[in-house]
Amino acid sequence: MRLLYLGITTRTLRVRIAREHLRLSRRSTLRRTLAALLMAHESYRTELVKGHVVLTSADEERLTAWMQAHLRLTWAADDDPAPTEKALIAELGPPLNLTDASPAAHRELLKSARSAYRASADSVGK
Repeated sequence: MRLLYLGITTRTLRVRIAREHLRLSRRSTLRRTLAALLMAHESYRTELVKGHVVLTSADEERLTAWMQAHLRLTWAADDDPAPTEKALIAELGPPLNLTDASPAAHRELLKSARSAYRASADSVGK
């Protein structure tokens, strides 16, 4: 197992996971990043909705199923999570955290994948 992403929330973890990470790519940077990285392999399709590039409904469901099959979640409570988050990201270098973590090669790969994801909606219907 490998830590891929580390984040904090001001809401309950259940709300963040259920309403963002396991639901809509529009609301979750993690989902958009995973979709971008898996796009070619999984043949995800996107569409432009209210100015946002999102996965089609069927592919949102497929991404959720992929996440449930391949990812694990753990958490810890912390009264002041920001310094702890920053320290853990610096120490563990989760590759999906762009800020303060990933080596330059990871950052460039993620930026390239995200750019391709955003551009993918432009090619829909052409």
